[in-house]
Amino acid sequence: MALRTYMASMDSPHPERTLDLLEPDFRFLIALPGSEITGESKEDFAAYIA
Repeated sequence: MALRTYMASMDSPHPERTLDLLEPDFRFLIALPGSEITGESKEDFAAYIA
């Protein structure tokens, strides 16, 4: 997936549609000052964006 497509989807009125763009074995780390958010699946990411 292209990063531009991902970012446009996340910035849209329906960021949950981004889940359709993710690979089945998707894992993520979102590092923010003072905290980290990690996940091991599309379901974890869905919970994060909810």
